[in-house]
Amino acid sequence: MTVKPPADAVSWEWGTGGGGGDVPAPAAAEREATRAAATAGVDHVARAAAAAVAENEALRRAEREAKKKAGLGVTVREKEKRKRALGQQAGGKGNFVEDSKRVAREMGSYGYD
Repeated sequence: MTVKPPADAVSWEWGTGGGGGDVPAPAAAEREATRAAATAGVDHVARAAAAAVAENEALRRAEREAKKKAGLGVTVREKEKRKRALGQQAGGKGNFVEDSKRVAREMGSYGYD
């Protein structure tokens, strides 16, 4: 039982990356045609996407205003902003020392920091 040697001798040398040289490089006109086909309509697509984003933002803004007028769907950020304006925000949850120092500072005591 023997193995036949390969028909072509295998070369383990590093190649130059030329691919054998039997494939011609594309002509400049062919490259330009390919580039034009790939980039055709890109400006139109970009304009359409920008218009869709602007339209969606306007719809979201109008929906938010309608909910606000109806008193529904106030976001967490808006609730926190309102509480901050009224002085009702939760400050330093769980940190008694910092809260007591803050209260002391607000009352006019100094020297705790």
